[in-house]
Amino acid sequence: MTFALTLILVIFYGSFFTHRITLVTSDLGRHLENGKLFFQDWRIIGTNFYSYTEPEFPVVNHHWGSGALLYAIWKLSGFFGVQFFVIALNIAAFLISFFLARKHVGAGLAAFLAVLIIPILGTRTELRPESMSYLFMMLFFLTLVRFRDNPSRLYRGLFLLPLLELLWVNSHIYFFLGPLFVLAFLFEAMIVGGLRGNVKKLAIIYLATSAATLINPFGIRGALAPFTILWQYGYRLVENQSVWFLEKLMTDASFGIYKFALVLLCASFIIRMIWQLRNKRSEIGEPFIALLCLGIGVSVMACLQIRNFALFGFMALPILAENIGAIFRVSLEKYKQHSAIAAFVFLLLVFLITISGALSSIFPYWQEFGLGLESGDAASIEFFQREHLHGPLFNNYDIGGYLIFYLFPRERVFVDNRPEAYSVDFFEKMYIPMQESAEKWQENLERFGFNVIFFSYHDMTPWAQKFLVDRVNDLAWVPVFADKRVIIFLRNIPENKSVIDQFAIPKERFSARSN
Repeated sequence: MTFALTLILVIFYGSFFTHRITLVTSDLGRHLENGKLFFQDWRIIGTNFYSYTEPEFPVVNHHWGSGALLYAIWKLSGFFGVQFFVIALNIAAFLISFFLARKHVGAGLAAFLAVLIIPILGTRTELRPESMSYLFMMLFFLTLVRFRDNPSRLYRGLFLLPLLELLWVNSHIYFFLGPLFVLAFLFEAMIVGGLRGNVKKLAIIYLATSAATLINPFGIRGALAPFTILWQYGYRLVENQSVWFLEKLMTDASFGIYKFALVLLCASFIIRMIWQLRNKRSEIGEPFIALLCLGIGVSVMACLQIRNFALFGFMALPILAENIGAIFRVSLEKYKQHSAIAAFVFLLLVFLITISGALSSIFPYWQEFGLGLESGDAASIEFFQREHLHGPLFNNYDIGGYLIFYLFPRERVFVDNRPEAYSVDFFEKMYIPMQESAEKWQENLERFGFNVIFFSYHDMTPWAQKFLVDRVNDLAWVPVFADKRVIIFLRNIPENKSVIDQFAIPKERFSARSN
């Protein structure tokens, strides 16, 4: 029964990833290009290398290792292989989370909790280096929990953590969680009397994992990047906003599910502490100070930024299960078999709903079903190359990684989707104003001499939509290509006349209206 429950849960979670890759608005293209440059001449980029606007702007490339690994996989097996690898990372992290939950409440209740958590995990299904962070995080948590439960036998396993941290710091910016996880269990060992003998052991591992964060190409700057990266953000990202802010602007079922899970997690801690006080015991089963610290930490991170939803989900599942198991241990033992059967029937229903495709209308991040690239993904690039177009390019933020993957080094981008790679002034005094103001646009047109506008028109920022309307009505620019995601404008000059005459799109085909 446990195997069947686990299999259905894996299929359910995996179904959130079975949408094709939209490279147009993805970071993946840039990561692959990073990997390509690394293998070509062992270069780790430390400046805004792909842009012609601020090419010398310093950047901490904290995910260079992920780019190298993803590029190697892409060279061997294409986008399908990259997607399969990322899915495998996420499922491995989920299985660790589910294994820890099952240990405390049995497979049945753990499965019910997992069904609640999976839609939260499913909000982060784009192919990003953060998937490596999820696996590293859960390996840290598993190792520390096992040591807490059996310190005499599993001390040696702790020495894997500095090695994992060494890989983590060169893979993704969530690496700072590694030392913090160790610190939480160290703090617990210092507070709880029965674990005082473990303080020295955990202190050594904490110092070792902290030291490992310095072993990266950028040294102390790289180690501090998680705490400084947002200082220079001149561009507001949806994923960096809170759920309470975003739910006023958009509808997403995962928002309500997250808030319910957050309330449930908080209630589990409160009830567990009350139960402990009433029973006048120093601890209930295993101590849970570390769990409380980590639970608060990931909850705050997810509250502040929805990009941290998956971190919350992976941790909330085992923490919830341990709290529930500590409070209702006797009752759970009695009904484990019944709960497993009920969970199996419930999951079969969930499975049928999933394969029916009904969930795609509930969760807006589900896209074209399948694996590999979205159909027609490279059509705009093929047009650009076939018609021998050339820059300088003006492009919007979302499409930067796509252009880097297909056109670099022949063409460099105006901007790409890394706010930390551009100055605040670039966004606030150039990029945004030139889309809002005709005067600013003309000023920068004369400065850079744009020949092509390459734009992802699903950019819902108010300045992007105004800019597109202005360009459609601008006689100096002619739209010559449009598909379901990209529009290309060509400057109306004699050099481009043959392409314009053949491919010009009539203004009547565009329905956008300026305000």
